Amino acid sequence: MIPVDAQTMREIAPRFSGALGEKQAAITAAVGEVLAATLERYEINTRLRIAHFLGQTCHESAGFRTTEEFASGEAYEFRADLGNDQPGDGIRYKGRGL
Repeated sequence: MIPVDAQTMREIAPRFSGALGEKQAAITAAVGEVLAATLERYEINTRLRIAHFLGQTCHESAGFRTTEEFASGEAYEFRADLGNDQPGDGIRYKGRGL
């Protein structure tokens, strides 16, 4: 297995300071502890797959600064293509996690 951990995440992410840097440090530390096992479990096991996964998660989490989508989720209300067919589904199922 290719070694991938919190340090790898910090190396690919943009640098932040202050409160944003603290959020980023907390997220990379927490994810770094389970990253190798998660990659192995889902067969993200080549350099290309790892690069794609880390690039996408870094982008979607604003440089590993957040694990929750910035938008409220209201735009996803009653989006049948997403399976949101009940009132409140948009907000309930907005993006969370990396």
